[in-house]
Amino acid sequence: MTEMSPVFPSDNPFRVRRVKPGAIPYQFVDPEIQQDDLVRRIITPDTGPKLTGPKLIVGPHGSGKTTLLHQLVPRIRQHWGTEIWVTLSSDLSPGENQNLLRRSMGTANHHRHRDPWLVIDGIEQLGRLNGWLLTRFLRRSGTRCLATSHRRILGWDHCFATRLNSELIQRLCDQLLADADPSLRQKVFKNLSSRDLHTTTDLRALWFELYDLVADFEAQDRTTAVR
Repeated sequence: MTEMSPVFPSDNPFRVRRVKPGAIPYQFVDPEIQQDDLVRRIITPDTGPKLTGPKLIVGPHGSGKTTLLHQLVPRIRQHWGTEIWVTLSSDLSPGENQNLLRRSMGTANHHRHRDPWLVIDGIEQLGRLNGWLLTRFLRRSGTRCLATSHRRILGWDHCFATRLNSELIQRLCDQLLADADPSLRQKVFKNLSSRDLHTTTDLRALWFELYDLVADFEAQDRTTAVR
């Protein structure tokens, strides 16, 4: 029987800790886009005849909105001060999401003298009425807000749209597999070559699928080694 080191799920390059939102720095598809430019666009006061409204990052599920948000907020905090962060989720009921929003609005209103601002991740989880109430609250109170959404919202400034392409996906995989065994890298990139990455919009779902691919590969490797 051949001895080999056991491979645990924590060694998987695509484990949650390594691919969760914020774990991998957000990378722009367009190399000409700089994070400084995006921060500047968000914090610059409205100067035109028509107010642009609260700021919105738009993109499909799993396209990096939350990751980008985690990178932008600390930099915006230097200009806007302390934020109130709200994470809305499809794992919560509409009522629970509504309560989270109302509490955050109440907190912002209570501390208005400190001029807090709202960060809302997943604003698409709000119904049309609650979305309208939020927009009205922001305009009446003057509270600044940066949010993410799967879709555009009337009255909001759509300051950036997240997206993926095949080159970016392969580059991120290459980074995650930097310390992996060559045979595992070959297995993963062979799998990627069989996919139409140009139509891939949900990177999070892809990470889950590649996690399972690696787990199956390692299980087969262990089985072969003990024969």
